[in-house]
Amino acid sequence: MADVVTLQEYKTYLNQNYFDSIRDNEKDIYYTNILLPGVSEALRAYFDNDFQSTTRSETLSVEERTRKLFLKYRPASDITSITVSGTTLSTDDYELLDNYAVVLQNDLDIVSQIAESYYWPYGYNHIVINYTGGLALTRAHKWMLCKLIAKMDEADTKNYSNVDEAANAFTGAFNEESEFVTALNMAFRNIYV
Repeated sequence: MADVVTLQEYKTYLNQNYFDSIRDNEKDIYYTNILLPGVSEALRAYFDNDFQSTTRSETLSVEERTRKLFLKYRPASDITSITVSGTTLSTDDYELLDNYAVVLQNDLDIVSQIAESYYWPYGYNHIVINYTGGLALTRAHKWMLCKLIAKMDEADTKNYSNVDEAANAFTGAFNEESEFVTALNMAFRNIYV
């Protein structure tokens, strides 16, 4: 999986804010192989999100009397298909609401209608939804993340020896760095309301 901040994005930030010259090749290798993957891993774990808007496939279990199916990766922009117990639904059979919830629009043989509300058929791992979704970091978010990385990188006199070590260090930084965490929480709040 790609890092949430690329080497070029980070070097651009460093050149404009901290250093007059581009870091040497040894430092680039460290950034590419340890620091940036560690930051990406910590960020994904902290927010339980991979920060990519990409094609997804979710297999869902449904309880009785369920009207809406909530997609994990929000915002969702396009549903390419929904399969219920092996039957592919027509695009006229469902609708994407508020970029994250899927509701039925038609009374299917496999669905019961009560008071003009359609319920998804209950069952275990029997609905597969293919869609495009996920919150990609904006340029402003990436800039704030680069600021945090640079702050941590300047404070440390030693390089981390592996991705896990870097991820652990940055998990603590996410808890302390209110500007960045607050900005991402606000972005999530806007799509999870």
